[in-house]
Amino acid sequence: MIGVAPEGFIGCMTGIRTDAWVPLSPIRQDGVNWQIQGRGSPWLNVTGRLLPGVSRARAAQDVELLMQRLVAQYPNDHPGVNSIFLDPLWRSPFGANIYLAPSLPILLGIAGWCCLLTCANVATLMLVRFVARRREIAIRQSLGANRIQLMRQMVLEGLFLSIGGGILAYWLTMWSSRPWHVLSAE
Repeated sequence: MIGVAPEGFIGCMTGIRTDAWVPLSPIRQDGVNWQIQGRGSPWLNVTGRLLPGVSRARAAQDVELLMQRLVAQYPNDHPGVNSIFLDPLWRSPFGANIYLAPSLPILLGIAGWCCLLTCANVATLMLVRFVARRREIAIRQSLGANRIQLMRQMVLEGLFLSIGGGILAYWLTMWSSRPWHVLSAE
């Protein structure tokens, strides 16, 4: 049995890259698929997609019903609490996100602080630029330009500068967020 994942698919466990998958059937020892027959070992993580039109609550009911049937069929292999959780992939307890999640508020705070410092620096640079243009503004006023025209020019210059910076930042973000194997192939 062979299958091909779509281009760019690197697995379902957040932060953990999987390069190859093996079907369950070849995992055999003495002709018996010992990992599937050993029902007491919680080694298999199942990932699936909801069909269009199926709600998450309905899918959770169906999966829970399936779990109850397994517990009734194999009571010795399923002691204690037996339940299946239906989580979105980004909240899955499998993968690196369980380790990374506690650090995300700290990283968000650092990113916010960096953005605040960057905004303060840009505001200071714009203020220095406008102060340096005092003479030009005075000459324009003496030639008949009113304050609204001057303010409109300053706002448009700042707007064009911020749009250009935003486009550059977006392009750099998209380029740097591609998987490393795509970047190394270029």
